[in-house]
Amino acid sequence: MDVLADVLRTARAHGSLVLQVLHEPPWAVHYRPSPPLMLHAVVRGSAWIAVDNAEQVRVAEREVVAVRGPAPHKVADDLGTPAQLVVEGTERCTAPSGPGSGPARLAPRTYGRAHGSSTVVVSSAYPLGGHTGSPLLDALPPVLHLSADQTPHALLDAIAQEIPVDEPGQEIVLDRLLDALLIRTLRTWIGQSGGAEPSWFRALEDPVAGAALKRFHERPDHPWTVAGLAAALGVSRAGLARRFKERVGQPPLTYLTHWRMSLAATMLRDPGTAVTEIARQVGYSDPYAFATAFKRLHGSTPSDYRSSILLR
Repeated sequence: MDVLADVLRTARAHGSLVLQVLHEPPWAVHYRPSPPLMLHAVVRGSAWIAVDNAEQVRVAEREVVAVRGPAPHKVADDLGTPAQLVVEGTERCTAPSGPGSGPARLAPRTYGRAHGSSTVVVSSAYPLGGHTGSPLLDALPPVLHLSADQTPHALLDAIAQEIPVDEPGQEIVLDRLLDALLIRTLRTWIGQSGGAEPSWFRALEDPVAGAALKRFHERPDHPWTVAGLAAALGVSRAGLARRFKERVGQPPLTYLTHWRMSLAATMLRDPGTAVTEIARQVGYSDPYAFATAFKRLHGSTPSDYRSSILLR
């Protein structure tokens, strides 16, 4: 079982808000509140990204930045430039000075003053229901910055070329391209983080905690108990609980519950799979217990979560 690949499968776009903005100074786009996760890619030119007036990053051409919500952030030519466009969550864009004062709509998902502008920024917001649920996304720093030599240029170009296309299936194409960009971003972060990677990723090298993680990912539907897992691994119950908490940062069954709910959130995007079947696949024979656990982590029942996703 490749646990990293298993976790990466939950990092999915689904009807994500995608904007390409063509800028000439002075310009600024504010995101408030910030979605759970955003990717900003500078296709041409450069930009500043500031998170809640605290962390500030200068982004050069062909660089990508991932920003974790919900703290507001802005993307601008200069940190002092007032907002020309305000993006609220994943649903709404407004111009602070009133209609007609912001960037004009030039093409589908494309805004700006004119084609051929000196700066082009592609931004995508991931509508993750307010809680990513993914062990990998939950471990991301507030701002993750990839340099130009770490960015997949061909993928970035493909996204920029697809955004203004007004043809059937465009949303699906963009979702797949954004999936690939996010996964490449996360994979690069894992490979370069130098000790800052998620604790569960380091735990994979541990003979006890790593083996437990692999069992959880191989059989999320199994009725695991700490005692049963310890017996399967040939260690004591207390030893497993202590080792797992030390290496992963959570008790075994807490990690398992979070992972199950992450899988469930992904499955709920498919309207053809019944909620009761999803519950069974993630280890719950009682749909009520499943709904309670899901709501505790995601803030809504499985049915409400599915409805909110499908309406986007």
